[in-house]
Amino acid sequence: MGLKSFNPYTASRRFITVVDKSHITKQTPEKQLLEPKKRSGGRNNHGEIVVWHRGGGHKRQYRTVDFRRDKEGVPAKVVAIEYDPNRSANIALLHYADGDKRYILHPVGLEVGATVSTARLRTFFRQCLKIRNIPPGTMVHNLELYPGRGGQAVRTAGLRRSCSARKAISRW
Repeated sequence: MGLKSFNPYTASRRFITVVDKSHITKQTPEKQLLEPKKRSGGRNNHGEIVVWHRGGGHKRQYRTVDFRRDKEGVPAKVVAIEYDPNRSANIALLHYADGDKRYILHPVGLEVGATVSTARLRTFFRQCLKIRNIPPGTMVHNLELYPGRGGQAVRTAGLRRSCSARKAISRW
């Protein structure tokens, strides 16, 4: 995920940088993983406008992201990397060996065709592990603070923490 800068042909373009989207491999989302995203348009339960200048805009669909990663022992292949308009992180589409499809947050370095897994033991790279099984110095993202709740910390784009000591992670 690199940055793209522009030539300063106007004063406002001088310092503009945007995220380069060259690593995104799929433009259309997976239909079965979409939900409608309801918006209020600034109206309350009576239909009255209570917040002005809110409304309109492009219709958005919510991509259901698997923050729990609860399919243990089933390997998954990364099929595509997609843009998510609802969050600052990109998402990766996984096809599991049992036929299930899910989105996960796209960690830096995960490429199309790679295999990911959820396991209890540390056996290979790109796994969803418990904190006590993570080797010190490993980059982590999508931390689950309480078992079963799903990832709650380190969920945005480019935000990865290094496990230099288990004490540092346990404070999260």
